[in-house]
Amino acid sequence: MDEIGISIFVTTLTTFLAFMLGSVTKIPAVRWFCFYAGPCVFIDFIYQITFFVAVLKLDQIRIRSGRYDIICCCKSSRPSTSAVETSDKDPNIEVDAKDEEDNDATEVRQDDVREPIDSMDNEADAAIYVPGEGKGRKLDFTSRLMAKYISFILRPATKACVLIFFAVLLILGAISASKMKETFDFRTMTASGSYLNAYLDATEVYFGDTPGLFDVFVYARDVDFTAEENRTAMDNFVNDMVGLDYITHYPSDYWLKDFKYFIDQASADVKSKSFNDQISIFLETEPYKAIHTDHIIRDSAGNLIVSRVKMFYDKVDQADVKNQVTALLDQRRVSKSQPLNDGMEDWAFFSFANMYPIWEFYSVVVNELILTTVLAISSVAVITLFFIPHPVGCVIVTLTVSVVFVDLLGLMQIAGLDINSVTSIGLVISIGLVVDFVTHVVHIYFEVDEDTRDKKVEQTLMTMGKSILVGGFSTFLGTLPLCLGTSEVFWTFFVTFLGIVALGVSHGIMFIPVVLSLFAPVYRPERPHVPKQQYLASSAQL
Repeated sequence: MDEIGISIFVTTLTTFLAFMLGSVTKIPAVRWFCFYAGPCVFIDFIYQITFFVAVLKLDQIRIRSGRYDIICCCKSSRPSTSAVETSDKDPNIEVDAKDEEDNDATEVRQDDVREPIDSMDNEADAAIYVPGEGKGRKLDFTSRLMAKYISFILRPATKACVLIFFAVLLILGAISASKMKETFDFRTMTASGSYLNAYLDATEVYFGDTPGLFDVFVYARDVDFTAEENRTAMDNFVNDMVGLDYITHYPSDYWLKDFKYFIDQASADVKSKSFNDQISIFLETEPYKAIHTDHIIRDSAGNLIVSRVKMFYDKVDQADVKNQVTALLDQRRVSKSQPLNDGMEDWAFFSFANMYPIWEFYSVVVNELILTTVLAISSVAVITLFFIPHPVGCVIVTLTVSVVFVDLLGLMQIAGLDINSVTSIGLVISIGLVVDFVTHVVHIYFEVDEDTRDKKVEQTLMTMGKSILVGGFSTFLGTLPLCLGTSEVFWTFFVTFLGIVALGVSHGIMFIPVVLSLFAPVYRPERPHVPKQQYLASSAQL
């Protein structure tokens, strides 16, 4: 916790703020997801610094006492390795790790010099310095692999290739991201074997080249229908709706038109009655009763309070998002232009269709996605500026997170995914997860006390490299079952998480180390009265 506690805090805080700021979006699915994910990240952090640390401490006590890991009530007949290492006199004496570190920190020994990683050509040389123990313990297999990888990645030719590779990747990602479209396919929300898919497939085969047919209801409410001018205003609203380019036919079951015809044909006695009495007689007469009863609502006194008229959008291209958004905005303009709606927060005349929420989503998704992305990345920049020791680290983290986001957009487009509510959630998640892969590396770099960039990068990767790989691989395994799901939603999240892990890990252990070794300042942290620390690969876990 002394070495990476601040890194865990920074990544948790940035992820939490990214989700909380993402909750300002107008898209309900994304907003509620952010309300759920933000507190989860915070709760997980509390568990890491309390419960998880306590369990690790208990496990360390178990190791020192020579107890088995599964059957901890049984002791091994051989003394534990850690007990021997922590006590030079008696292998049965348990030495507190903190006391040992305090003793090691009292002086700087003359042989406190770490051998360069480049010299680790064989297993015998694969040892890393441990304060107070001279040359130190031998590295395990994965740490030796990481040591060889470090010596490879820090070669000048390798650095040049890495920069070129990620520059090309960014360019291709940006080009691919620019081709993303806004679409919504009902198949996304259904299982692969659903009967609804067969219906949608048949509709596409037989009516694929024809405009969609969407029903829309025109409503009138909270007006005095006994006043002739208000009924005329409703007529004008219906005519204006029919005048849109997306509606061809006048409504066939318009109650006000049928009511006028009924009154014209009625007896003088009916004509002499009040409007409310005429409506009562009208709705008791067939076929008007069967046709219009469901479209007119009256209160207990017989006053008409709400009515609606059904018509159809028959010239809206169901494959053209811009056409659908234009249809939505045009009907809204018509509603707003009605005189009775002036100055009203809740309009008296308006229209509603089941497709309006989807069209509304199309109209705001791009701007909302840009807003949430900017807010999330801004929170990353602000938090890292305060907690990473050098401002250059803030710049590197912010730019890298932005680059990964663009690359992820490009990858999703190549995988056949478009902008919709599901992919929007995945993109919001991506910023919070990528921060973990990037911030840990940059923060450890500025905490390592070395006199050259390459040495600082060596120690950073020996500390965090293996942990990043383990964290990325475990995240991938956790999402792997999603590819077996029968719904397109599961496939979308699988592709998103696969991209997050692949891009996050590659930038964390390839791009960031190269950038740090070339452009980062050789910042040396101030640690008064404490000797130079060397970080062990086994000391940090994500």
